[in-house]
Amino acid sequence: MPDTTITPPAIPATTTTTASPLPARLWRWITGDNRFSWSTAAAWALLVSLTLVALVSTVTWDQTTQPTTGDENSYIMQALSLAGGGHNMSYDSADTARWQALGLEWSPEPVGIYVRPVDDGFLAAKPYFYPLYLAPFIAVAGFGPGVAIGNALLLLAVVVLAVAILRTTMSGAGVPMLVSAFTFAGALYLYSYAVSVELLFAAITAVAVLGYVRWFATRRFAWAIPAFVAVGVMAAEKPPARWLWLCPAWWCCGTHDDGCQE
Repeated sequence: MPDTTITPPAIPATTTTTASPLPARLWRWITGDNRFSWSTAAAWALLVSLTLVALVSTVTWDQTTQPTTGDENSYIMQALSLAGGGHNMSYDSADTARWQALGLEWSPEPVGIYVRPVDDGFLAAKPYFYPLYLAPFIAVAGFGPGVAIGNALLLLAVVVLAVAILRTTMSGAGVPMLVSAFTFAGALYLYSYAVSVELLFAAITAVAVLGYVRWFATRRFAWAIPAFVAVGVMAAEKPPARWLWLCPAWWCCGTHDDGCQE
């Protein structure tokens, strides 16, 4: 009887999938690049360095050492009133005492404040959302440090939001380079040293732009929610701007067959 060789069936090879290490995943999530690049790393190092220097400089800036200009006195008075016992922008004697306690050599009394006359007194005539934002910081840390911390957080928010906007469609070194130029090559970051609403408006605008851009890119209506909230805040602060900010919403709804649906 001839010998018979029995060959066992082949066992399929087991494929093991190894997850990318955490640094690689973090790098890809931040930069959008699949591989490490020295040029991208240098660009991000520049943005981080500029941001840290600006934040430290802002936090250590003493708002009481420099004379105020423009609308700053109005925002200071509103913020002091909201941070004080009344929380109501009444501009009463207690609010005046809080101003005097600041010890401002160039303005020992509240002057240069914009108000709107009504039948039984006056109302604040400047946008109120920025003083309302600053009030908790002033109540906890005092006027100078409170304004510095609040403005530093706004500056950081603008940088992060700008990165998020660009990362929707871009990757690599271009993202941090553009954000560095947008934030620190112009006058934007200088508003972190002032009691001024511009940095808050920049942050609100960035929220609206991010929401609209992500909404258009993903067709997920959830991204429209922060955009609409930002538009609502901006419309309350600057009513004529409401029509300008509603235009992107109409455009997003009309440029796809699915309209405003997900």
